[in-house]
Amino acid sequence: MSRRMQWLLGGLLALSLAANLFFGGLLLGRTFSGTQVPLAEQGVQRFLQTLPEQARPLLLTALLAHREEIRTQLRDIAAARQRIAALIAAPEPDRAQLQAAFAGLQARTADVQRLLHRVLLEAALQLPPEVRAQWRLRWESKLGGFPALLPGADA
Repeated sequence: MSRRMQWLLGGLLALSLAANLFFGGLLLGRTFSGTQVPLAEQGVQRFLQTLPEQARPLLLTALLAHREEIRTQLRDIAAARQRIAALIAAPEPDRAQLQAAFAGLQARTADVQRLLHRVLLEAALQLPPEVRAQWRLRWESKLGGFPALLPGADA
């Protein structure tokens, strides 16, 4: 595997992990606090802190451009979670209905992850190479080193 391919795979893995961390922070924060907007903003701020200073405005702008779509998808996730809660609270929970509800939640989660991945990709491609390199170095040092997860990345 070429160095360029290793770098590309590492970068894509980093983008995917960032989106997952971002979404997970939003979801967990909302779950434990009962409020969505302030914790969503906190999640965005925490995520932006992992980025080089020069990348933050571009990422924030990209996220804000998709704000309504993200909110809609987060509402869909909340509705799916409420459906699961209602099914679990039933005197005789129906296994098939619960499985379908969990599958629906998983699908909604995947939808928002795809959107966030697309936003991150769009923003990352607009950054100069030196800023993307800083981004990678920051994530490697803060999150345990993505290249170590790739076969032959130490070559």
